[in-house]
Amino acid sequence: MLAMLGRYREAVTVAEEGSAQARGMGIERTSGSLMIQNTVEALLELGEIDRVDALLARDLELRTFPVFRMYTTTSRVRALAWHGRHARAAALLREQRAALDAAAMSERQVWYYALQARLAIAQAADDPRAALEVVHEMLDDTAPQTAHRVRILLEAGAIIAALRARSDEVPGTVDRVRAAWSDIPEMLRPAAWAQILDALLAPTADTLEAAVACADGDDVPATFRVVVRLEQARALVAAGRRTDAAAAVAAASQHADDLQREPLRREVAAFAAASGLAPAAADVDASAALAELTPRERQVLDLIAEGLSNGQIAKRLFISVKTASVHVSAILRKLGVTSRTEAAVLAAPWSRAPRDGSPTPPGSPPAVGPPRAPAEDGSRVRPSRAAAGGSS
Repeated sequence: MLAMLGRYREAVTVAEEGSAQARGMGIERTSGSLMIQNTVEALLELGEIDRVDALLARDLELRTFPVFRMYTTTSRVRALAWHGRHARAAALLREQRAALDAAAMSERQVWYYALQARLAIAQAADDPRAALEVVHEMLDDTAPQTAHRVRILLEAGAIIAALRARSDEVPGTVDRVRAAWSDIPEMLRPAAWAQILDALLAPTADTLEAAVACADGDDVPATFRVVVRLEQARALVAAGRRTDAAAAVAAASQHADDLQREPLRREVAAFAAASGLAPAAADVDASAALAELTPRERQVLDLIAEGLSNGQIAKRLFISVKTASVHVSAILRKLGVTSRTEAAVLAAPWSRAPRDGSPTPPGSPPAVGPPRAPAEDGSRVRPSRAAAGGSS
């Protein structure tokens, strides 16, 4: 219930205490799995994807009984979608669909978990129309409702904003979402969520500015830090305020990078490029900037260009996630950029630096291209071990 009200930090604390008790009682493979699901659900909303990945891996290591692992399946789907691996996420959901449907007959929350998983897949596949169909399915449903409905209605705001950006107006859905929101008891409608939803359904300069302030709180799903700033940037471009729009895009890009949310990274980068707000690599002295990077930092930059998260970089280079994060921060500072996307764009024209530490001069055939296009499931094509710079 805490998570449904946006009280995510409290929800994590309570769930972690439950997990500790389950371990102490020797029931980690049963009730402990439910506690993992409760923890992961809140951590996803907080945007702490590295902790989510670690907990879901732990759940697999426990060899939890299938009836209990079903609860973490939808979170596993959402985590895969978070990383942009929508095809793998969809395959996993198909594998478990029969079990989920059976469980939903007696446990209504499972039905909502499955809806959220399907929303995540559609958004990761850059298909807001498919995501909207999931919202309509919920709106059309006549079975008893639960508080889980509130979170999906908030997500509907982001979906409608994405469709509007494609000149795909859905006024009928806007009205239905508003009506459904109003039907929910006021105590179950967090005030910050209401302000954000209002701004996304009917964006104005004032409502979006207020939504940005609301989105930065821990009681709001972290992805909305990106969503509302991106919508604000769209509105500012339409109003001819390009300088302000560029600042909003830069902030959205930074938050998307911090969250390691691949679909949002792509959405922000696409808008920045289409609107001409993407920073030009030529504006930076690439030669001098790249020369300041250490060999390890150049190695990390290569992996950033592949689209790897800090956790994935850590695994590839056999270092801790914290160390990877430190390297990434140092790279952004030295290159004079604010996001991983900008760093990858800046590195694109340059080949991998030779072992003497100096960057390859302009005009040389580049060995490191722009960020690699994702495969159909959103994963990146990995280079050979030698190309990755060995195991040092």
